[in-house]
Amino acid sequence: MKKTILKILSVALPIGTGLLLSSASHAGWFGNEVKVQWENVPAVVQKAITAHAENGKVDEVEKEVKANKASYEARVKTPDGQRLKLKVAEDGTLMELRYKGEKEIEIPWGKVPPNVQKIITENADGGKVEKDEVEKDIRGGRVIYEAKAITSDKKEIKMKVAEDGKLLEFKRKED
Repeated sequence: MKKTILKILSVALPIGTGLLLSSASHAGWFGNEVKVQWENVPAVVQKAITAHAENGKVDEVEKEVKANKASYEARVKTPDGQRLKLKVAEDGTLMELRYKGEKEIEIPWGKVPPNVQKIITENADGGKVEKDEVEKDIRGGRVIYEAKAITSDKKEIKMKVAEDGKLLEFKRKED
């Protein structure tokens, strides 16, 4: 009798564990990210990815859900061979665009072009710009400056500004 129970458990336990882990990862329990096929990506998200993919080929898309809000992360290979990561909210808002493998360097505030300094200062909401932490990033041949500011109510603002002074990204960390 014991041998029969042990045989059943030796088969059932691995199968049950495998099914549990398979469904857990499919449901996004581990890492909260699930690969999705392009045809299952919402049209508004597809449009945003395509608009920013620089005519590249979308290699993979993952859906992530945090605090009941979905976002989609796409990995793209551009025609010139660069790797691009895009993160798009479920409403089609571009949240992140990053070229893989390119270097960021910290530069002194005095080396930041005046038009970029102006945009950073204007968007700091009256906060203190952390001038010793400005980074210059070259992505796809485009120069981008990344800066942080701390508002009077201790909220962190991160922004990315192109060399021509265009504000590319603005994030306010909320508690």
